[in-house]
Amino acid sequence: MRTLLLGAAAAAALIVPAQASAQTNGYVDLSIGQTDIASEDIDNIGLGGAVAVDLSGNWRAQFDVDTTRSSVDGADFTTSSTAAHVYYEGPTWAVGGVLTSRDFVFGNEWSLGIEGQAHMGALVLEGGAAIGTLEGFGDEAGTTNLDASATWYVTPDFSVAAGASMLDIEDLGDEVTTYGIDGEYKFAGSAFSAFAGWSTSDVDSEDVDTWRIGGRYAFGDDTLQGRRSTGPRWSRGLGSLPFIS
Repeated sequence: MRTLLLGAAAAAALIVPAQASAQTNGYVDLSIGQTDIASEDIDNIGLGGAVAVDLSGNWRAQFDVDTTRSSVDGADFTTSSTAAHVYYEGPTWAVGGVLTSRDFVFGNEWSLGIEGQAHMGALVLEGGAAIGTLEGFGDEAGTTNLDASATWYVTPDFSVAAGASMLDIEDLGDEVTTYGIDGEYKFAGSAFSAFAGWSTSDVDSEDVDTWRIGGRYAFGDDTLQGRRSTGPRWSRGLGSLPFIS
């Protein structure tokens, strides 16, 4: 599944130069952070990015890639996620489908879902639902995921956001819930912005808290708020599970 998604992203990268009239927007970012789980502090370094391209008419595509290098007690491990979105956009809304693959310490999860977004002035609402399969330790289980977020643009270049997600793993018996907050500020006259976020998850009655701070370089976007219309419009990182995205 990850090979399929990476192949789709590579194909998009080849198509973009051939479409000189197509609108292409994107960004790359670097972050540092920490996860607190079971009294252990895990140090994280994250590298990620997203790109949005025109397809045909009001149809567009977005591709996301994230990799996190984590360290604890002298041991290092890497987690990663990739996603491919195809969506139809209107003046103040967008709807589409998303295919996601996540690799983490003990296995892989892939999912297929639908997502929607609505713009109401300075407020942007986003939500989605997905079903998938979790593979790990030689076992396989079905998954259901629901997520939602709200972003308020205090100014076109300063945003605050809150998000939540619920993950139900077949036969696990418990739901994993995650809540997160995030903020981003873009420097005037610059393509650079700074962001910070925090999330907390309830995993098998254990609280997992994660924070991160970082910087982002964008191309093709005039403002943070404009990015949510011209793309990449789909958010990354809010309400997500630790070690998964």
